[in-house]
Amino acid sequence: MRITTLIVVALMLLASNLLAADFVELKDVSGKHIIKVEIKKVANAKVQVTDEKGKTAEYPLGVFDRDSLILILNTVA
Repeated sequence: MRITTLIVVALMLLASNLLAADFVELKDVSGKHIIKVEIKKVANAKVQVTDEKGKTAEYPLGVFDRDSLILILNTVA
């Protein structure tokens, strides 16, 4: 019984991780603004993202700091 419970819990955790969106924090070049978003695509020097509430937005890549740009490129690569 105990092993079955552990297996069920492990499967539930695995399923929740697979279904969860990959949200990342992106910071602008000033460091004052941080957004938590899921990266959808990069095209024409812009990144399309969706926030935690489901709102989609598009930002020029030039507004993000170096670390955020690396994160964006690694996500879509």
